[in-house]
Amino acid sequence: MARLTEIPTTTTMTDDDLFYIVDVEDTTDNPAGSSKSIKKSDVIGNVQKFEIARITDPGAGGFVFAGYTPSEWDRLYIQGQVKSSAAATIDATEILFNGDATTANYFYQRLAGLNAGTSVPASATTRCATVTGATNAVANSITDVAIEIENPNSSFVKSAISHYRLMQTATAAESGSNATWNPSITVPLTAITIRTDNDPTDTLTGTLILYGEKTI
Repeated sequence: MARLTEIPTTTTMTDDDLFYIVDVEDTTDNPAGSSKSIKKSDVIGNVQKFEIARITDPGAGGFVFAGYTPSEWDRLYIQGQVKSSAAATIDATEILFNGDATTANYFYQRLAGLNAGTSVPASATTRCATVTGATNAVANSITDVAIEIENPNSSFVKSAISHYRLMQTATAAESGSNATWNPSITVPLTAITIRTDNDPTDTLTGTLILYGEKTI
């Protein structure tokens, strides 16, 4: 009998494909358990999340995630911690779809709170999360960022929702959610860029990780 490492491999499974298992509660074949098979549809029906790419301190041009296959994923997530080199307490970032840097192609809506305050501006802009600036007075301050993109392979308008949280000062905390759309892009999303809105003069440092999520 061939060893497992000698058996041909596959990268896909259908619901009727089988796993080999040992049923330890059935001692018919052996005191250690009995050999059985189980369908993929009976053992895996949940959503799984996989790391696609990880970028640290990208410099000019920002974080550019590309080279993945949109059809493999139900949704994409970008998560991590970043800050800007801008000489300011906070700075703005932007998200670009498929490298489109034409601001007029994007629409944006923001809901954010600074301590007890809230604001809901909306405008045509590429804006993404607010992040910590280089002159932020809070020691070791950095911004937690989480971005979600639904159905990157669809023919629908591409959009993203970005969540962030940071300390502006020792007594002022900010958190918010930004939604960004680009109605001109209805093809599969093959590249995502996160950078400052003044790149390359101001750049981002930190680490962002691109994850793909799919139902297996």
